[in-house]
Amino acid sequence: MNKDTSNSEDEIEQDLGTSMIRSATDPYAFQKLGELVDGFNTKTFLAICSQVDVLDRLVKLYGLGESIRNDMFLRKIARFINGCGNITEGEKAEFGRRLENDANYCKKAGENLLLILDRLDSFDKTEILGKVFAGWVRGNIDEVTFYRLAMAISNIPIGDLKTLELSYKKIATYDMKAGKPFADTLDDATSQALYNVGFLTADGYTEITYLPSELGSSLIRLMKK
Repeated sequence: MNKDTSNSEDEIEQDLGTSMIRSATDPYAFQKLGELVDGFNTKTFLAICSQVDVLDRLVKLYGLGESIRNDMFLRKIARFINGCGNITEGEKAEFGRRLENDANYCKKAGENLLLILDRLDSFDKTEILGKVFAGWVRGNIDEVTFYRLAMAISNIPIGDLKTLELSYKKIATYDMKAGKPFADTLDDATSQALYNVGFLTADGYTEITYLPSELGSSLIRLMKK
């Protein structure tokens, strides 16, 4: 009896992770949810989910219904899928082949996505994460970079995340020969926040200055897609 129950729970967990991946790469889900992001309504969202098989399965497996906490998480899912954009059938199929060759890997990738989404403290972050995930699907970044970016997005203040490109432009204007401190170009708090998540590298001996990192540059490219 115990063995059967365990197997059933394992199957549900695997379906949950797989359903998350399929929901995020389903063009129809993106199409249906796109118009809902700005005017989110839980009842409407659940009604849309009932029309989209992959979303319906995800919501039912995750036990999401109408409650304040679930409402917040449903909004995150909607913004995330909207951020993914309209992933083409070809891109979806290729990514699916990479994952479905290993069912356990697909399961864990989906579960990790759910955990990351649950941890994010901003709806804007979930949409940005969707753009990063789409970059992974399309092969613009690899798995390691995706998870590094996901961790950075989770840990950085949303204001510094939104102004990342502007911060890089400010850094480009810094002239050490002018004799002014680097903090006049980019304030210490922003520099430290970006450095802590890997979006800046440190340079200099007598005075620490900062330079854009490849990780941060990758994020800027993905956010423009």
